[in-house]
Amino acid sequence: MIRLMVQEARLQVDLGNSEDALQVAERALWSTQNRRIFGVHPQSLVLSLNAVAFTALSCGNYKRALDAAKEGCDIYASPVHLQHELTGEDEFVRPSLLALLSSAVANLGRSSTALEYAKRAVEVSLDIRDKKSDISATTAEWSYMETRGNLAEIFIATGDLAQARQICEERRAYFSKRVETRMGDYRELAPILRMLGILCCSEGHHEEGDIAAQELYRILTTLGIAFPSLQEQVKIRLRSRAKAPILQVFNAMCEKLDCKHQREVSTLLAI
Repeated sequence: MIRLMVQEARLQVDLGNSEDALQVAERALWSTQNRRIFGVHPQSLVLSLNAVAFTALSCGNYKRALDAAKEGCDIYASPVHLQHELTGEDEFVRPSLLALLSSAVANLGRSSTALEYAKRAVEVSLDIRDKKSDISATTAEWSYMETRGNLAEIFIATGDLAQARQICEERRAYFSKRVETRMGDYRELAPILRMLGILCCSEGHHEEGDIAAQELYRILTTLGIAFPSLQEQVKIRLRSRAKAPILQVFNAMCEKLDCKHQREVSTLLAI
């Protein structure tokens, strides 16, 4: 039941209903916490806290996201977690919580602390991958790329644009392969291409920036014809990312560009 509620919350985020998503996630957390007569299993609790943190971030409630992610991280450090160790793919909730904590902290203005959490999230993801034999390589790589994506955003917030671009290129290659069989991952690939295009043009790599922008434009127009509902979800994801405080510097970079390489995409997103 808890997993179904978590899935519903994520679906609502994809559809642009962030406030509704947070309510669903909070209900999942409430349900977990109120099963005290049977004992609260850490697995359900951290899954619910992860959902609350994720959905709170999506609707700009950074304080709630911070509190939920911090509580989840604290569970991993507690004796309760040692007694009921999470197994399998649920282990990757830990680096996800660290990444969410990093993003929440950064959006509240503490970029240096956020960078520490972001790097730790990547380290934990790699550590789980290397030590757990019961986890699929696909899941492990997804977790790694998720934490790396968060790190790229923190690098932008701290002004390390070169490292942010390097991560974007790495993630672009990964998600470009995934969309061949998982079309829903265009929601992940599109923000990467947007970020990469602007970063490249800002650093004077206009050919690479134009290629990224044209690829994103092609994706958006193709989806608009064949899968308009997915195109709208991709646009929702792009617009949501653009609202985050840590990416306002990124938006300013886009506005200052003298080249016209990113304008077609900007115009399409405004529709």
